[in-house]
Amino acid sequence: MSNVIEIKNIKQSITDSGLDVIYEICVNNNFFSINYQISGAWGDNKVAEYCDSPVVSFLYDALLNGYDFKSEYPISEKLYYNLTKQFIPHMCAMNNLRQIRINAPISNNNFAGTWVGTGISCGIDSLATLKEYSAGNVAEDYKITHLLYFKVGAHHGGHPQPVPEEIENKVFHEELDVVKRFCEKCNYKLIIVDSNINVISNIIWGVHDFYEVFDYRNAGVMLMMQKNFSKYYVATGYATFSLFDMDIRKGLEFNEWWSLPLFSSDSLSVIPANMAMTRLEKTKYISDLESSYDSLMVCWSGRENCCECTKCIRTMVALDWLGVLIKYNKVFDLDKYYRNKQYFLQSIVDMRNSNAYYQELYEYAKKNKIDLPKPSNIFKGTIYKLKNFCYRMLVGLLKR
Repeated sequence: MSNVIEIKNIKQSITDSGLDVIYEICVNNNFFSINYQISGAWGDNKVAEYCDSPVVSFLYDALLNGYDFKSEYPISEKLYYNLTKQFIPHMCAMNNLRQIRINAPISNNNFAGTWVGTGISCGIDSLATLKEYSAGNVAEDYKITHLLYFKVGAHHGGHPQPVPEEIENKVFHEELDVVKRFCEKCNYKLIIVDSNINVISNIIWGVHDFYEVFDYRNAGVMLMMQKNFSKYYVATGYATFSLFDMDIRKGLEFNEWWSLPLFSSDSLSVIPANMAMTRLEKTKYISDLESSYDSLMVCWSGRENCCECTKCIRTMVALDWLGVLIKYNKVFDLDKYYRNKQYFLQSIVDMRNSNAYYQELYEYAKKNKIDLPKPSNIFKGTIYKLKNFCYRMLVGLLKR
Protein backbone atom coordinates (compact mmCIF):
# COMPACT_ATOMS: atom_id res chain seq x y z
CA MET A 1 0.00 0.00 0.00
CA SER A 2 1.35 3.40 -0.96
CA ASN A 3 1.81 6.33 1.38
CA VAL A 4 -0.92 8.97 1.39
CA ILE A 5 -1.25 12.68 2.03
CA GLU A 6 -4.84 13.04 3.16
CA ILE A 7 -6.64 16.39 3.26
CA LYS A 8 -8.88 15.89 6.29
CA ASN A 9 -10.46 19.25 6.87
CA ILE A 10 -10.61 22.84 5.62
CA LYS A 11 -11.50 25.49 8.17
CA GLN A 12 -11.86 29.21 7.64
CA SER A 13 -12.86 32.11 9.85
CA ILE A 14 -13.22 35.83 9.22
CA THR A 15 -11.08 37.98 11.52
CA ASP A 16 -10.61 41.70 12.08
CA SER A 17 -7.68 41.70 9.63
CA GLY A 18 -9.09 39.38 6.97
CA LEU A 19 -9.42 35.60 6.80
CA ASP A 20 -7.74 32.66 8.51
CA VAL A 21 -7.63 29.38 6.56
CA ILE A 22 -6.48 26.05 7.99
CA TYR A 23 -5.85 22.89 5.93
CA GLU A 24 -5.70 19.89 8.25
CA ILE A 25 -3.71 17.08 6.64
CA CYS A 26 -2.62 13.63 7.71
CA VAL A 27 0.77 12.19 6.70
CA ASN A 28 2.05 8.87 8.09
CA ASN A 29 -0.69 8.90 10.74
CA ASN A 30 0.48 12.31 11.95
CA PHE A 31 -1.81 15.33 11.79
CA PHE A 32 -0.62 18.77 10.74
CA SER A 33 -2.32 22.15 10.32
CA ILE A 34 -1.24 24.37 7.43
CA ASN A 35 -2.29 27.89 8.38
CA TYR A 36 -2.79 30.89 6.14
CA GLN A 37 -3.66 34.40 7.32
CA ILE A 38 -4.96 36.50 4.43
CA SER A 39 -5.11 40.26 4.98
CA GLY A 40 -4.90 43.59 3.21
CA ALA A 41 -7.23 44.11 0.25
CA TRP A 42 -8.73 40.63 0.61
CA GLY A 43 -11.63 41.84 2.74
CA ASP A 44 -14.01 39.30 4.25
CA ASN A 45 -14.18 36.96 1.25
CA LYS A 46 -14.15 33.21 1.84
CA VAL A 47 -11.95 30.78 -0.14
CA ALA A 48 -13.04 27.79 -2.19
CA GLU A 49 -13.16 24.58 -0.14
CA TYR A 50 -11.20 22.61 -2.69
CA CYS A 51 -8.09 20.49 -2.23
CA ASP A 52 -6.31 22.27 -5.13
CA SER A 53 -4.11 24.33 -2.83
CA PRO A 54 -2.60 21.59 -0.62
CA VAL A 55 -2.23 19.21 -3.57
CA VAL A 56 -0.10 21.66 -5.56
CA SER A 57 1.70 23.01 -2.48
CA PHE A 58 2.94 19.51 -1.53
CA LEU A 59 3.24 18.06 -5.02
CA TYR A 60 7.05 18.25 -4.99
CA ASP A 61 7.30 16.17 -1.82
CA ALA A 62 4.61 13.76 -2.94
CA LEU A 63 6.47 13.04 -6.17
CA LEU A 64 9.89 12.65 -4.57
CA ASN A 65 8.60 10.42 -1.77
CA GLY A 66 5.91 8.46 -3.63
CA TYR A 67 2.82 9.78 -1.81
CA ASP A 68 -0.68 9.71 -3.26
CA PHE A 69 -3.27 12.36 -2.37
CA LYS A 70 -6.65 11.58 -0.85
CA SER A 71 -9.44 14.07 -0.21
CA GLU A 72 -13.19 14.24 0.28
CA TYR A 73 -12.95 17.85 -0.85
CA PRO A 74 -13.10 18.27 -4.64
CA ILE A 75 -10.26 19.10 -6.98
CA SER A 76 -10.80 21.36 -10.00
CA GLU A 77 -11.34 19.31 -13.15
CA LYS A 78 -8.84 21.22 -15.28
CA LEU A 79 -6.17 21.04 -12.60
CA TYR A 80 -6.82 17.31 -12.09
CA TYR A 81 -6.29 16.50 -15.77
CA ASN A 82 -3.36 18.91 -16.10
CA LEU A 83 -1.63 17.11 -13.25
CA THR A 84 -2.57 13.49 -13.91
CA LYS A 85 -2.25 13.52 -17.71
CA GLN A 86 0.66 15.91 -18.15
CA PHE A 87 2.64 17.23 -15.19
CA ILE A 88 2.90 14.06 -13.09
CA PRO A 89 3.55 11.60 -15.96
CA HIS A 90 6.27 13.80 -17.50
CA MET A 91 7.95 14.55 -14.16
CA CYS A 92 7.90 10.88 -13.21
CA ALA A 93 9.23 9.75 -16.59
CA MET A 94 12.04 12.32 -16.61
CA ASN A 95 13.07 11.68 -13.00
CA ASN A 96 12.44 7.93 -12.69
CA LEU A 97 9.73 8.40 -10.05
CA ARG A 98 6.65 6.35 -9.19
CA GLN A 99 3.39 7.58 -10.71
CA ILE A 100 1.30 9.03 -7.92
CA ARG A 101 -2.48 9.27 -7.79
CA ILE A 102 -4.96 11.95 -6.77
CA ASN A 103 -8.08 10.41 -5.24
CA ALA A 104 -10.67 13.17 -4.89
CA PRO A 105 -14.06 14.20 -6.31
CA ILE A 106 -13.73 16.29 -9.47
CA SER A 107 -15.54 19.60 -10.02
CA ASN A 108 -15.67 21.72 -13.17
CA ASN A 109 -17.18 24.73 -11.43
CA ASN A 110 -15.88 28.11 -12.62
CA PHE A 111 -16.08 30.75 -9.91
CA ALA A 112 -15.83 33.56 -12.48
CA GLY A 113 -13.58 35.76 -10.36
CA THR A 114 -12.45 39.02 -11.93
CA TRP A 115 -9.30 39.91 -10.00
CA VAL A 116 -5.93 39.69 -11.74
CA GLY A 117 -2.79 39.40 -9.63
CA THR A 118 0.96 39.03 -9.50
CA GLY A 119 3.46 38.78 -6.69
CA ILE A 120 5.37 41.91 -5.70
CA SER A 121 8.82 41.90 -4.13
CA CYS A 122 10.01 45.13 -5.80
CA GLY A 123 12.71 43.11 -7.56
CA ILE A 124 13.52 43.23 -11.27
CA ASP A 125 11.25 40.34 -12.26
CA SER A 126 8.19 41.46 -10.30
CA LEU A 127 8.45 45.09 -11.46
CA ALA A 128 8.82 43.94 -15.07
CA THR A 129 5.66 41.84 -14.70
CA LEU A 130 3.79 44.75 -13.13
CA LYS A 131 4.78 47.07 -15.97
CA GLU A 132 3.99 44.45 -18.62
CA TYR A 133 0.41 43.91 -17.45
CA SER A 134 -0.40 47.48 -16.39
CA ALA A 135 0.34 49.10 -19.74
CA GLY A 136 -2.33 51.02 -21.58
CA ASN A 137 -2.46 48.56 -24.48
CA VAL A 138 -3.33 45.59 -22.25
CA ALA A 139 -6.99 44.48 -22.38
CA GLU A 140 -8.93 45.26 -19.20
CA ASP A 141 -9.48 41.57 -18.40
CA TYR A 142 -5.71 41.08 -18.39
CA LYS A 143 -4.69 44.16 -16.40
CA ILE A 144 -3.36 43.64 -12.90
CA THR A 145 -5.85 44.63 -10.21
CA HIS A 146 -4.06 43.30 -7.11
CA LEU A 147 -0.50 42.76 -5.95
CA LEU A 148 0.32 39.85 -3.64
CA TYR A 149 2.96 39.24 -1.01
CA PHE A 150 3.40 35.78 0.51
CA LYS A 151 5.36 34.29 3.37
CA VAL A 152 5.91 30.70 2.24
CA GLY A 153 9.66 30.27 2.79
CA ALA A 154 11.44 32.99 0.80
CA HIS A 155 12.43 35.16 3.75
CA HIS A 156 15.70 33.57 4.77
CA GLY A 157 17.80 36.72 4.58
CA GLY A 158 20.82 34.76 3.39
CA HIS A 159 20.67 32.53 6.45
CA PRO A 160 21.47 28.85 5.72
CA GLN A 161 18.60 26.39 5.91
CA PRO A 162 16.77 25.63 8.11
CA VAL A 163 15.88 29.25 8.81
CA PRO A 164 14.84 29.96 12.41
CA GLU A 165 11.22 31.07 12.47
CA GLU A 166 12.06 34.33 14.23
CA ILE A 167 14.46 35.28 11.42
CA GLU A 168 11.92 34.37 8.73
CA ASN A 169 9.32 36.55 10.47
CA LYS A 170 11.76 39.44 10.91
CA VAL A 171 12.85 39.48 7.26
CA PHE A 172 9.24 39.04 6.12
CA HIS A 173 8.06 42.12 8.01
CA GLU A 174 11.08 44.22 6.97
CA GLU A 175 10.55 43.47 3.29
CA LEU A 176 6.78 43.85 3.68
CA ASP A 177 7.38 47.43 4.83
CA VAL A 178 9.14 48.12 1.50
CA VAL A 179 6.28 46.56 -0.45
CA LYS A 180 3.63 48.44 1.52
CA ARG A 181 5.32 51.79 0.88
CA PHE A 182 5.52 51.00 -2.82
CA CYS A 183 1.83 50.03 -3.03
CA GLU A 184 0.68 53.04 -1.04
CA LYS A 185 2.78 55.40 -3.17
CA CYS A 186 1.55 53.90 -6.44
CA ASN A 187 -2.02 53.21 -5.27
CA TYR A 188 -1.98 49.42 -5.76
CA LYS A 189 -4.23 47.05 -3.84
CA LEU A 190 -2.09 44.65 -1.78
CA ILE A 191 -3.04 41.24 -0.44
CA ILE A 192 -0.75 39.70 2.18
CA VAL A 193 -0.60 35.99 3.00
CA ASP A 194 1.30 34.80 6.06
CA SER A 195 1.72 31.03 6.40
CA ASN A 196 3.48 28.38 8.47
CA ILE A 197 3.87 26.05 5.47
CA ASN A 198 7.67 26.29 5.48
CA VAL A 199 7.89 25.29 9.15
CA ILE A 200 5.44 22.40 8.73
CA SER A 201 7.09 21.20 5.52
CA ASN A 202 10.47 21.08 7.28
CA ILE A 203 8.95 18.91 10.00
CA ILE A 204 7.28 16.47 7.59
CA TRP A 205 9.77 16.23 4.73
CA GLY A 206 13.00 17.70 6.03
CA VAL A 207 14.67 20.93 4.97
CA HIS A 208 14.36 22.22 1.40
CA ASP A 209 16.12 25.07 -0.30
CA PHE A 210 13.41 27.51 -1.32
CA TYR A 211 14.22 27.27 -5.04
CA GLU A 212 13.04 23.64 -4.94
CA VAL A 213 9.49 24.45 -3.85
CA PHE A 214 8.61 28.12 -4.38
CA ASP A 215 6.65 27.73 -7.62
CA TYR A 216 4.49 25.00 -6.09
CA ARG A 217 3.79 26.98 -2.93
CA ASN A 218 3.05 30.27 -4.71
CA ALA A 219 0.62 28.57 -7.10
CA GLY A 220 -0.91 26.77 -4.12
CA VAL A 221 -1.69 30.09 -2.42
CA MET A 222 -3.31 31.43 -5.58
CA LEU A 223 -5.43 28.31 -6.04
CA MET A 224 -6.70 28.85 -2.51
CA MET A 225 -7.96 32.28 -3.64
CA GLN A 226 -9.37 31.22 -7.03
CA LYS A 227 -12.92 32.31 -6.16
CA ASN A 228 -11.76 35.89 -6.61
CA PHE A 229 -8.88 35.66 -9.10
CA SER A 230 -9.11 34.79 -12.77
CA LYS A 231 -5.40 35.20 -13.63
CA TYR A 232 -2.11 35.00 -11.78
CA TYR A 233 1.06 36.17 -13.52
CA VAL A 234 4.29 34.55 -12.43
CA ALA A 235 7.48 36.59 -12.81
CA THR A 236 9.77 34.09 -14.51
CA GLY A 237 13.44 33.83 -13.65
CA TYR A 238 14.93 32.63 -16.93
CA ALA A 239 14.11 33.61 -20.51
CA THR A 240 12.29 31.20 -22.83
CA PHE A 241 13.38 27.54 -22.88
CA SER A 242 17.08 28.38 -23.21
CA LEU A 243 18.01 26.62 -19.94
CA PHE A 244 15.14 24.10 -19.99
CA ASP A 245 15.65 21.33 -17.45
CA MET A 246 13.19 18.74 -16.10
CA ASP A 247 15.28 17.73 -13.08
CA ILE A 248 12.67 17.95 -10.32
CA ARG A 249 15.32 18.62 -7.66
CA LYS A 250 16.23 21.88 -9.36
CA GLY A 251 12.72 23.20 -8.83
CA LEU A 252 10.56 24.51 -11.65
CA GLU A 253 12.35 27.75 -12.52
CA PHE A 254 14.15 26.01 -15.42
CA ASN A 255 10.87 24.81 -16.98
CA GLU A 256 8.33 27.44 -15.83
CA TRP A 257 7.11 28.15 -19.35
CA TRP A 258 5.96 24.52 -19.57
CA SER A 259 5.04 23.64 -15.98
CA LEU A 260 3.29 26.67 -14.52
CA PRO A 261 0.27 26.76 -16.90
CA LEU A 262 -0.41 23.17 -15.79
CA PHE A 263 -1.26 24.51 -12.33
CA SER A 264 -4.28 26.33 -13.80
CA SER A 265 -7.80 25.41 -12.73
CA ASP A 266 -11.23 25.95 -14.29
CA SER A 267 -11.31 29.34 -12.54
CA LEU A 268 -7.68 30.48 -12.38
CA SER A 269 -5.14 30.76 -15.20
CA VAL A 270 -1.50 30.60 -14.05
CA ILE A 271 0.48 32.52 -16.66
CA PRO A 272 4.28 32.90 -17.02
CA ALA A 273 5.12 36.57 -17.59
CA ASN A 274 8.05 38.67 -18.88
CA MET A 275 7.74 38.02 -22.64
CA ALA A 276 10.87 35.84 -22.91
CA MET A 277 13.07 38.72 -21.74
CA THR A 278 16.48 38.03 -20.26
CA ARG A 279 17.29 39.52 -16.85
CA LEU A 280 19.32 42.26 -18.52
CA GLU A 281 16.45 43.05 -20.89
CA LYS A 282 14.05 43.21 -17.94
CA THR A 283 16.42 45.55 -16.12
CA LYS A 284 16.39 47.89 -19.13
CA TYR A 285 12.61 47.48 -19.44
CA ILE A 286 11.93 48.79 -15.91
CA SER A 287 14.60 51.50 -15.97
CA ASP A 288 12.10 54.12 -17.16
CA LEU A 289 9.66 53.16 -14.38
CA GLU A 290 9.95 56.10 -11.99
CA SER A 291 8.32 54.17 -9.17
CA SER A 292 11.29 51.78 -9.21
CA TYR A 293 13.92 54.45 -8.53
CA ASP A 294 13.37 54.50 -4.76
CA SER A 295 11.75 51.06 -4.42
CA LEU A 296 13.95 48.55 -6.26
CA MET A 297 14.84 45.79 -3.79
CA VAL A 298 16.91 42.86 -5.08
CA CYS A 299 18.86 41.76 -1.99
CA TRP A 300 18.31 38.69 0.19
CA SER A 301 19.33 40.62 3.28
CA GLY A 302 16.06 42.34 4.14
CA ARG A 303 15.12 45.99 4.33
CA GLU A 304 18.00 47.44 2.27
CA ASN A 305 20.21 46.39 -0.65
CA CYS A 306 23.57 45.35 0.84
CA CYS A 307 25.48 46.22 -2.37
CA GLU A 308 27.81 43.26 -1.83
CA CYS A 309 25.92 40.02 -2.54
CA THR A 310 25.69 38.42 -5.98
CA LYS A 311 22.15 39.73 -6.57
CA CYS A 312 23.12 43.31 -5.75
CA ILE A 313 26.32 43.08 -7.81
CA ARG A 314 24.65 41.80 -10.96
CA THR A 315 21.90 44.45 -10.70
CA MET A 316 24.23 47.39 -10.08
CA VAL A 317 26.56 46.33 -12.90
CA ALA A 318 23.63 45.97 -15.30
CA LEU A 319 22.22 49.38 -14.35
CA ASP A 320 25.70 50.91 -14.73
CA TRP A 321 26.22 49.45 -18.19
CA LEU A 322 22.75 50.59 -19.23
CA GLY A 323 23.63 54.12 -18.12
CA VAL A 324 20.88 54.42 -15.50
CA LEU A 325 22.56 53.54 -12.20
CA ILE A 326 22.44 57.17 -11.03
CA LYS A 327 18.64 56.96 -11.05
CA TYR A 328 18.86 54.33 -8.30
CA ASN A 329 21.07 56.28 -5.89
CA LYS A 330 18.37 56.06 -3.20
CA VAL A 331 18.42 52.25 -3.12
CA PHE A 332 22.10 51.50 -3.87
CA ASP A 333 25.23 52.89 -2.22
CA LEU A 334 26.91 54.24 -5.35
CA ASP A 335 30.09 55.21 -3.47
CA LYS A 336 30.48 51.60 -2.39
CA TYR A 337 29.77 50.42 -5.93
CA TYR A 338 32.41 52.59 -7.60
CA ARG A 339 34.89 51.84 -4.84
CA ASN A 340 34.51 48.11 -5.45
CA LYS A 341 33.61 48.12 -9.13
CA GLN A 342 36.77 46.37 -10.30
CA TYR A 343 36.26 43.67 -7.72
CA PHE A 344 32.63 43.23 -8.84
CA LEU A 345 33.65 42.95 -12.49
CA GLN A 346 36.27 40.39 -11.52
CA SER A 347 33.59 38.32 -9.77
CA ILE A 348 31.47 38.35 -12.95
CA VAL A 349 34.38 37.05 -14.99
CA ASP A 350 35.35 34.39 -12.44
CA MET A 351 31.81 33.16 -11.73
CA ARG A 352 30.37 33.31 -15.23
CA ASN A 353 30.46 29.53 -15.68
CA SER A 354 28.58 28.84 -12.45
CA ASN A 355 26.06 31.71 -12.48
CA ALA A 356 23.70 32.10 -15.46
CA TYR A 357 23.06 35.80 -14.75
CA TYR A 358 26.78 36.54 -14.59
CA GLN A 359 27.22 34.65 -17.84
CA GLU A 360 24.59 36.91 -19.42
CA LEU A 361 26.45 40.01 -18.23
CA TYR A 362 29.76 38.61 -19.45
CA GLU A 363 28.36 37.99 -22.93
CA TYR A 364 26.79 41.46 -23.00
CA ALA A 365 30.14 43.01 -22.14
CA LYS A 366 31.91 41.09 -24.89
CA LYS A 367 29.25 42.01 -27.43
CA ASN A 368 29.36 45.70 -26.50
CA LYS A 369 33.16 45.87 -26.12
CA ILE A 370 33.04 46.67 -22.41
CA ASP A 371 36.42 46.15 -20.78
CA LEU A 372 36.55 43.31 -18.28
CA PRO A 373 39.46 42.00 -16.21
CA LYS A 374 41.12 38.74 -17.14
CA PRO A 375 40.02 35.60 -15.29
CA SER A 376 41.83 35.22 -11.99
CA ASN A 377 43.48 31.96 -11.03
CA ILE A 378 41.51 29.17 -9.37
CA PHE A 379 42.75 30.10 -5.92
CA LYS A 380 41.47 33.67 -6.19
CA GLY A 381 38.15 32.51 -7.59
CA THR A 382 37.72 30.13 -4.67
CA ILE A 383 38.59 32.89 -2.22
CA TYR A 384 35.88 35.10 -3.75
CA LYS A 385 33.24 32.37 -3.44
CA LEU A 386 34.29 31.70 0.16
CA LYS A 387 34.15 35.40 0.98
CA ASN A 388 30.65 35.70 -0.49
CA PHE A 389 29.50 32.64 1.46
CA CYS A 390 30.95 34.02 4.71
CA TYR A 391 29.23 37.35 4.05
CA ARG A 392 25.85 35.63 3.70
CA MET A 393 26.49 33.66 6.89
CA LEU A 394 27.37 36.87 8.73
CA VAL A 395 24.21 38.60 7.53
CA GLY A 396 22.18 35.65 8.79
CA LEU A 397 23.88 35.69 12.20
CA LEU A 398 23.41 39.44 12.61
CA LYS A 399 19.69 39.00 12.04
CA ARG A 400 19.32 36.74 15.06
